[in-house]
Amino acid sequence: MDFKETGPCRCAVSTDAGMVEGRLEEGIWEFLGIPYAAPPIGRLRWKPPQPVPAWEGVRPCKQFGDSCPQPEAPWYGLGGLGEDCLYLNVWVAAGETGEPPPVMVWIHGGAFLSGSTSLELHRGLPLYNGRGLAGRGAVVVTINYRLGPLGFLAHPLLSRESPAGVSGNYGLLDQLAALEWVRRNIGGFGGDASRVTLFGESAGATSILDLVASPLAEGLFGGAIAESSPFWIRHLLPPAYRSLSRAEEVGGKLARALGSDGSRDVLADMRARGEEEILAASRLEIGLLPGGMDFGPVVDGWLLPDRPETLFSRGKIHDVDLIIGSNRDEANFFLAGLDCSAGDYTKFVRRMAGEQAEEALRLFPPGREGGVKAALSEMVTAFEFAAPSRFLARCVSERGRRAYLYRFIRVPPTEQGRDLCACHGSELPYVFGELDTGEGYGEPDRRLSSTIMHYWVNFARAGDPNDDGLPAWPAYEGGSDLSLELGDGMAVMSGLQKEACDLAEEIYLSGIADT
Repeated sequence: MDFKETGPCRCAVSTDAGMVEGRLEEGIWEFLGIPYAAPPIGRLRWKPPQPVPAWEGVRPCKQFGDSCPQPEAPWYGLGGLGEDCLYLNVWVAAGETGEPPPVMVWIHGGAFLSGSTSLELHRGLPLYNGRGLAGRGAVVVTINYRLGPLGFLAHPLLSRESPAGVSGNYGLLDQLAALEWVRRNIGGFGGDASRVTLFGESAGATSILDLVASPLAEGLFGGAIAESSPFWIRHLLPPAYRSLSRAEEVGGKLARALGSDGSRDVLADMRARGEEEILAASRLEIGLLPGGMDFGPVVDGWLLPDRPETLFSRGKIHDVDLIIGSNRDEANFFLAGLDCSAGDYTKFVRRMAGEQAEEALRLFPPGREGGVKAALSEMVTAFEFAAPSRFLARCVSERGRRAYLYRFIRVPPTEQGRDLCACHGSELPYVFGELDTGEGYGEPDRRLSSTIMHYWVNFARAGDPNDDGLPAWPAYEGGSDLSLELGDGMAVMSGLQKEACDLAEEIYLSGIADT
């Protein structure tokens, strides 16, 4: 690491905008709240990210930057909220390492409406602390990006003022700007800019997969780890993407809700509104069947030239290696508290599956053990998480790159685990090694966490998670359809949920011709 000691347990590193000062914590240098783009406020609201203004002297980077304004969620804490939110964080092990370590860039989830790198659970434990992975041989970067109406608003007037003629993907453009920052600056922190792996969960994983298919991301990373991506979801949760025309309609709706549509300068009026007013007019809610307006990635013909599943199916993706998978009980997280009758379930299945509804009801009948809620959870888990994971692994494998498919099955020994089993997000404490004994985690969890972290870092280092001392994880091939169960016993499985995954592909890939 090219650093200058500035005091006990403090050092400074040069970036292209100026010097940043970090601190030493348990053998790991951490730099929190480094700006990677100019504050996207005022006239820069709903603009692509701009370069960071340079500063003089040394900038202290010892606390997280603000999180993008978002709906309130009582089950976690974020710290400060503010539209000036384009900050990232870096962790790197102290001492000489010889060969520059690989770089792992984390993109957080939250349905493109919520979340942050500073997210803390109810006991104040930072969920995305990069210290554990850095201690195993990676330089870890976590990034914030714009969310909801501040990150994904499209409008015909915004498209008109854009040189690309499009609007709406500002949050994804932020992620690209952060990756450009990594390419320019991470060498000063000791990282190898030629070995960058993206990893993320939920909307963060979907973001990564969108970038794998985006022409604008060419050359910015060579590996991707996608955890629990609702890659092609259209129902229940917010959709994984929108057409530009649909997104522009929502933008017009927001302008009307703000009362800006009658202004002589609609965009100037909207940019003059406070962030709280923007959120309130959007009527955002977090959870199952969220209310309010839809905001998220836009198929704009520029950043996303086509539907992501179409691009993957046709091989129009970057040459990257991939780890991808899902959790055994994903949908339990979203369905907690849901009251659904057999009639409602059947109507939902018919709307979602269309001509394949009868086959879906055969595979997941409402009268099965556990009732309607169990059937719905198993179907959503299979169709919206397991099936796209298998599809994406196959697409990458067919391009001649390595892909590794997993299913996380460990039920955390926590209150949430007892209620929701291995649900959406259950793997996150294991990935980052943040296992709070006060929550019930014990030695089996620490062993599994250590194994997962070594898999992830090995993959970042060489595009292959395998190493001596770890259970063998076979690369995915469509013919063998092998996946690895991540749990108390690490088992290689073949044909995981094959009937359901095959049916999901019939539903979601209809009309896509392989060319």
